[in-house]
Order: sequence, then C-alpha cells, then structure tokens
Amino acid sequence: MNEWGLPIEKCVKYLRDGASNGVKACELLNVDSMSCLAHYLHLIVGCEMVKKKSDKTSKAMMAAAKSDEDIDAALEQIACEEIEAFIEESCAATWADLDKLRRVVEIFRKLAVYFSRPVLVPQTDCATRWNCTHAMLLRMLELRTALDDFFGHVARTREFSDAKFEQPTAELWLVIRCLVVGEKYPTLVMAVPVLRTIERKIKDEEMFEAITRSVGNEAFVPRVKTLMQSVRRTYVTLFTERFKEKLPMELLWISAPDPRSAELKHLNHEEAKTAIAHLKAAVFEMGKDIRATQSTSEEDTRVAKDSSRPPSAAKKNVAWLTEVFSGGTERYVEEAPTVADDKLKDECDSQVRQYLGDAHGTRVTTDALQWWSTRRGK
Repeated sequence: MNEWGLPIEKCVKYLRDGASNGVKACELLNVDSMSCLAHYLHLIVGCEMVKKKSDKTSKAMMAAAKSDEDIDAALEQIACEEIEAFIEESCAATWADLDKLRRVVEIFRKLAVYFSRPVLVPQTDCATRWNCTHAMLLRMLELRTALDDFFGHVARTREFSDAKFEQPTAELWLVIRCLVVGEKYPTLVMAVPVLRTIERKIKDEEMFEAITRSVGNEAFVPRVKTLMQSVRRTYVTLFTERFKEKLPMELLWISAPDPRSAELKHLNHEEAKTAIAHLKAAVFEMGKDIRATQSTSEEDTRVAKDSSRPPSAAKKNVAWLTEVFSGGTERYVEEAPTVADDKLKDECDSQVRQYLGDAHGTRVTTDALQWWSTRRGK
C-alpha cells in the first residue's frame, strides 16, 4: 500500500479474494475486510467455463516419489481422489453435464487460439479467468458468419486440412448462446439488487426458451435444453451456497443512496427496515463528523485570537498539576447523548425521509450523480 501511495488510515474496507494470505494481511494491518463478490461469482461460473487443469494422479506421484515428503504428498492425493470419487458418484449426472459443457467451450477455445496467428485476431482467453472466456465466446458468436464461410471454404478447397480444429455444429452454437445469456456483473454498491436479479434469473426454468425457440424444431434442441437445465440447477445450488447469509450487513443499505434503488424493492420487509435504520445511523455519524470539523475550525480561530495573550500564573499551575496527576492523558468517559446530538439526529432522520420521498419513482435510466447534483443544498 505504501508503494502505491495508498494511506492505510484512509482505508475503510479492503476487498480481497478468499486466499488465506489476504485474510492474514488484513489482520496484521488491522484493516476491516470482506471477500470480493467478483471472486465469489468467478468461483461459481468457473465450474462451467474455465479450463480444467490436468492434475497428477496418486499413482503417478507415488511412482515418482523420491523422499518421505513426496510419499506424504502422494498419500494426501489418494485421500483427495477418494473424496472426489465419492462426490462424482453422488452427482454423476451433474459432473457429466459439466464436463460436456467444458468440452464445448474447449472447441471454441481451440478455434480462437488457431485464428490468433494472423495480425487481426479474435479475443482469446486465460485459463484462470472466466470473464475473458465469456468475452471470447461473445466474440465468437459475433464472428459466426465469418467462421461458417471459412469452414465452407475448407470443405470446398481442402485448404487448411492439416489444422486440428472442429467445426462447431448448430447444436454447439446453441449451447454457447444459452451459456452466456444470463451474464450480469455487479458493482459493490449495487451488489444486492444485482445478485437478487441473478438469483431470480437462474431459478427461472424457462430462461432458455426464447433462445431455443429461435432455432425452430431442430432435433438437437431437446438435448441442449436437458444439458442446460442440468447446468442451470448446478448454478442455483452453487449460487445459493455461496451467498446464503454471507453478505456483509453494509451491502443491504449502501445501495439506498442511489435514487434508482431507494425504494428498496429488492429487499424484503425486515431487510428494508434494517437497511433504513443503518442508513440513518450512517447519516447521523456523518453529520457528527461535519459538526466536529466545523467546531474545530471555530476553536482554531478562537485560539489564534487568544494566542497573543500570555497565560496567567494560576492557569500555568493548573495545567502543570493536570499533567502530573493525569499522566498526560484524559480519563475515558463515554459521552452521553446531548441535546445537540438529539437535535442533529432528528434533522438527519428528516433529511433521510425527504430524500426517500424525492427518490420515489426515479427512472431506472437516471444518472445517479446528476440526480444528486441537481438537489445540492436541499
């Protein structure tokens, strides 16, 4: 953080991936942290789109073992394989469908890599990043007409006959179209509204109907629908387990300052009550900071005016005694709410109510920053 010029004292919350070293670093820095939602989504979508790594088997590791450490690693691999075998036996159909989908993605990946040789290249992906796989597939869909023309040329002329790639069938194109149809990506402020939308989307059993109808009564349509419904159910399971009761409380209310979501329709009744309460508390804390800053400025002005007057002997003596008996520190006393605090809280609550009323019915196409700029000073 020092190298990048990021002052740690101004860091409110650090977004990290799920790696243990990131968690440990935040603990050492005493920085509040939360796991990045993007990484949560990457872990879910990666099950279908990211290329699988070819891991060594326990037999290969045991055969190559040259030390006790190598044997321990091989035994650990055996235990992992036993667990994996149990999971695969329990979810045999699901794993088969996921592998089938990965093979489809791999066909398009090989095409993208093959055509990356000329100067004008399609977008290729990185095996560890699902989002660039998604971008690659979208680009391949855009190039479908050109690819069909290319394969037609190959069939007529037998040119490029030595190339090791497979022509995607209409069935494979349909699989890819279904795979990318539900893509949405939330920013942190809009995390809960977008995640709730994604949840409704993937739980919709008819989410592929419009796409499958677009190809007519082809014989492969039932196969594709069966495959994608299996994948959809897997997404639902992974999504539910990943996000069930794991979102920080701040995410419930930080979307409220966006006038488009100020009505909190994406939350249930209890969540909305909690969100409004936290929003009012945050506004009150911000109001106290503003008031303290103003008071400090006024005090600095007064001290500057009084600095020309030398302190009396009595004041010097009191200051010295205070230093002696307090050890240089003041006793901590929890501040009781003052009349000024109560007045400020009422004013903040009134401002929140006025904002929620003004934001009612805001169009979804509204620019939130522009909306706020026109209401500055209200």
